[in-house]
Amino acid sequence: MVDKNIVLCGLSGSGKTTVGKILAEKLSRLFVDTDRLLEDSEGMDIPRIFDIYGQEGFREMETDAVKKVSKLKNAVISIGGGAVIRKGNVNFLKENGLIVFLDASPDVLLSRLASDNSRPLLASSSMKEKRKKLYSLYNERYDLYRQAADIVVNAENSPEVVAGKILEELYRRGIKKKDADVKEESIFVKTSSRDYFVKIGYRFFEKALIEFLKDQSVSKAVLVTNPILNQLAGKDLLKQAKDEGLNMEVVLIRDGEENKSPDTLLKIIDKFASLSLDRESVVVAVGGGVVGDTAGLAAAIYMRGIRWVYVPTTLLAQVDASIGGKVAVNHGQQKNLLGAFHQPSLVLTDAGFLDVLPEEIYIDGLAEVVKSSVIEGVYLFDFLKENASKIIARDPKVVLCAVSSCIKMKSRIVEQDERDRGMRMLLNLGHTFGHAIEAALGYQISHGKAVSVGMVLEAELSQRMGHADTSTKQRIEKLLESLGLPVSLKEIGLHIKISDLLKFMRFDKKAIYGKYRFALPFKIGDVRVVECLPAELESLIEEMEGDAR
Repeated sequence: MVDKNIVLCGLSGSGKTTVGKILAEKLSRLFVDTDRLLEDSEGMDIPRIFDIYGQEGFREMETDAVKKVSKLKNAVISIGGGAVIRKGNVNFLKENGLIVFLDASPDVLLSRLASDNSRPLLASSSMKEKRKKLYSLYNERYDLYRQAADIVVNAENSPEVVAGKILEELYRRGIKKKDADVKEESIFVKTSSRDYFVKIGYRFFEKALIEFLKDQSVSKAVLVTNPILNQLAGKDLLKQAKDEGLNMEVVLIRDGEENKSPDTLLKIIDKFASLSLDRESVVVAVGGGVVGDTAGLAAAIYMRGIRWVYVPTTLLAQVDASIGGKVAVNHGQQKNLLGAFHQPSLVLTDAGFLDVLPEEIYIDGLAEVVKSSVIEGVYLFDFLKENASKIIARDPKVVLCAVSSCIKMKSRIVEQDERDRGMRMLLNLGHTFGHAIEAALGYQISHGKAVSVGMVLEAELSQRMGHADTSTKQRIEKLLESLGLPVSLKEIGLHIKISDLLKFMRFDKKAIYGKYRFALPFKIGDVRVVECLPAELESLIEEMEGDAR
């Protein structure tokens, strides 16, 4: 079940961070603090941000952080004391959250902040002056807190008591701890370059990772992740590693396809060198495709290759990118132009991360799940069809069953064709048209949406070539629609002819000797690589366009 975020607001000293962590543990959720997120994103603390950019500059950055966290699901979020000043911030947070105001009198807050000068708007060497500033902020913001709040609690008690009061109100509203009775599973992947396990479970990755690092001969581990995932999971992982006597550092990179670049790659490698990583070090990539690809490639080329562990945090990465060792960055106008094959030493697929994924990113990953089912066969395809509503609701058991099936399918293919010379090209179903759609839209469309439409177009192409009957396209189309995915160019705002996509297909990596190659569905469970001459493809696409008018 997808529940609303729990958002804590209040003045400095009200206990938002401490109470938030307690709530996150009690509700089995992930926790993020927007102030700490800002510090990770900018690489400096809040006072320094105020010094350099001023309060208005800070507020702009804060709004960006609020926008990001408001898209999460099932999270506990602590926001800065002044975030409610901007009505837009409150609106963002209320779209998918319950706002809880931690109310405490200025005198109580002052007693908690007496020796704390880290808050720019309260910093003072004089208690009298600090008290005056605190009362002023309280009077300015009190009504804003009350207006924003769905729940108000007295925050003058201990954090445990305050958290208990909030939990009582949440339980009354039907929001409870998410229990997932899920058995952990291990899938063995055997390739010519490295054998490894893909471990699947729910809220288990920290323990499994630390066990792996302790069991291996690891001189140093370095966590590569992005700022928001560092808040959601990285901080706790670093603490647990330290408690276990492990030497672990962190390297933060910005998320977004534009950061999957040679510049980011070199920054990571420079950081590896400054941390004195050696051949016995291990890179731990915690993130989606951008983090996994970039950190994995850095591990592949640093000192001619060091070990790496992948903790994929998006559905797309869990069912696709994390298996098979393909790592790459974009260059110029081409995706994944600079890359390598570098198998991980371990993959930890934790469905707990799927709980917090923004809706669009979660749905995006379902395109790769559907693709896998068309390749795998009727059992998985029908499972998705029969459980579409549970998959949309992120039921852990159902989702993990689908994820496991996708991983097993891809593992079998990778074991037979590690270097993408033959059978592995089947995994490109939907991607020839999909990559062309991405390029045509200047990569302003998500990969999953592009692949979804690409699958439908390729199913129709297969039908036009006499390989598939009409029901194959119809079944694929219907399943994609039931999972909230687009099935036409018009739905994704691409108002061009199908034939206009041809110029973007020239760069497709499967093309050879002047021929296009597609992974086409002949029927559910039967996908084959088919060659097509340019003239033949143009003729077929003209037919598709003519019938679409």
